[in-house]
Amino acid sequence: MSGLKIETIVVHSGSEPEFNGWSVVPSINLATTFVQEYPGVKPGRDDPNSYGNGFFYSRQANPTRGAFERALAATERANFCCAFSSGLAATQAVIQLLNAGDHVIALDDLYGGTTSFFRNIAGPKSDIRFSFMDLDDLQQLERTVTKDTKMIWLESPTNPLLKTTDIRKITEFAKRRGLLVAVDSTFMSPYLQRPLELGADIVIHSVTKFISGHSDVLMGAVVVDSAELNSNLRNVQNLCGAVPSPFDCYLALRGLRTLPLRMNAAMNNAQKIAEALQGHAMVEKVIYPGLPSYPMFEVANSQTDGPGAMIAIYIKVLLCAMCSAVYF
Repeated sequence: MSGLKIETIVVHSGSEPEFNGWSVVPSINLATTFVQEYPGVKPGRDDPNSYGNGFFYSRQANPTRGAFERALAATERANFCCAFSSGLAATQAVIQLLNAGDHVIALDDLYGGTTSFFRNIAGPKSDIRFSFMDLDDLQQLERTVTKDTKMIWLESPTNPLLKTTDIRKITEFAKRRGLLVAVDSTFMSPYLQRPLELGADIVIHSVTKFISGHSDVLMGAVVVDSAELNSNLRNVQNLCGAVPSPFDCYLALRGLRTLPLRMNAAMNNAQKIAEALQGHAMVEKVIYPGLPSYPMFEVANSQTDGPGAMIAIYIKVLLCAMCSAVYF
């Protein structure tokens, strides 16, 4: 798929007919167990959807899941992808790459579920320490790094306030110190932003959102280039077992095929809505990466192929002195 446009990649990657009974779309393989020719000789070792390991038990590998993982990795121009049963399951898997006592520097405007997981589960239960901060301040970032720091976690743009972080700047900082950089790129999707190309080590997606695109799949994914990271993530995937169902993987793969068309339509609509809201009497401020008024407009343009389809607004509050009421 090298050199092809993403519109072609999403249609063909993971769906090679020679590995799917010569059908034009992968089948939904519901099997939990696969027959071995001899004990220890797994079938399907020549099937790329098994990653060369063959099939044994669907928690370890499943043909439909493998097809989706390979397709999503291709859209990120990456080598590997591991799918999980939700976005937070994917987040948990990345944190499980770390050890007790490790330290993570995290953006202070992450998705609420991520922050809650870090504060309430990963921190107190796994003894992983988190520092939440504004990653635009490199001097503060430098002061926050300790001998135990192993990872910088960011989201760009963020949910829900659409803050953009300069991914190149953060990855350059991290590489000089041997730190991993994990980027939640859910709001952009691989159609608009590919953090691995910007220097990141790990990309996290809530597949539930734009990638699946039809509000009928709950899924997450982690994309990496490193064979070592992939091996460790796949070990977590297998042994912790938070894997998506084959049917969900089929639906996500179907949704992925129309990602460019859907994202373009959603972006065009968002741009028009954001411009209209700017002049609305009840709106105090509009936050949208496609507006020149967006604080990180130039940085966003430099690392994405479009402003995305999410908008945040501040609504004016009107106080009525007569009745002590608040109107929105």
